[in-house]
Amino acid sequence: MRKILKSLIAGISVAAIGITAFATACVPQHEHDLMYVPKNEATCQHDGHLEYWYCEDCRSYFIDEEATH
Repeated sequence: MRKILKSLIAGISVAAIGITAFATACVPQHEHDLMYVPKNEATCQHDGHLEYWYCEDCRSYFIDEEATH
């Protein structure tokens, strides 16, 4: 009984990995609509930040205009 159960679990695990890989491959690449946010110098009262680009659709932040990092 244990051998059958182990085989069944192994088969389900392999199937789940395959389905996940297939689903990920089928998702179309998201086209980022980037908004530029300029550098803001730090002051005594506020923290500063470097320039960055933000995609509101996927709520992602990028350090480059090509949205690769």
